[in-house]
Amino acid sequence: MESRRLEKEKTDADAEKRKRRAIEMLELEKDTKKKQDMELNKVADAARLKLEQERLEWEKKQWEIIMQEVLKEEQKKERRNELEKQKLRKVEESEKLKQHKHLEKAANMYEREKKSYGKKSFNSSRKRRFPSKQEGVYGTTKTKVLAEETRARSTTARKTSSSSMGGGQRKTKRRNS
Repeated sequence: MESRRLEKEKTDADAEKRKRRAIEMLELEKDTKKKQDMELNKVADAARLKLEQERLEWEKKQWEIIMQEVLKEEQKKERRNELEKQKLRKVEESEKLKQHKHLEKAANMYEREKKSYGKKSFNSSRKRRFPSKQEGVYGTTKTKVLAEETRARSTTARKTSSSSMGGGQRKTKRRNS
C-alpha cells in the first residue's frame, strides 16, 4: 500500500507540477498577448495619427487649391472689368473723335459756303461794273440775260446774308434808294 501511496503522491506531485506549468504557460501567453496587444495598439495609434495628419494635409491642399481657383476667378473678373473699362474709354474717345471730325466738317462747310457766297457776290458785282467785257466774251444778248440773272441772284444772296447778319437790310435799302 505504501507503494500505492507513494505512487499516488508521485502522480499527484506530477499533476501538481503540470498544473503549475500550465498556469505559468497561460500567464506567459497572457503576458505575450498583452504585449502584442499593446504593440498592436501602439502601431494602430501611430497609424491613426499618421492617417489623421495625411487627411489634414490633404484637406489643407484641397483648401489651397480651392482658394487658388477663387483667386483666379477674381483675377479673371478684374481683367474683364478692366477690358470693359478700356473698351468704354475707346468708345468714348472714338465718339469724341467723331464729334470733333463732325464739327471740323461743319466748320469747313461753313467756310466753303462763306467763300462761295463771297465769290458769287464778287463775280456779280464785277459783272455789273464791267458789262462791256462780258459783252465781248459772250455777245450782247447773252450778256444782258446773264447780267440780269446774276443781279437777281446777288440781290437774293444779299437779302439772305443780310437777314442772317441782322442789320443788313438797312444798308440794302439805302443802296436801292
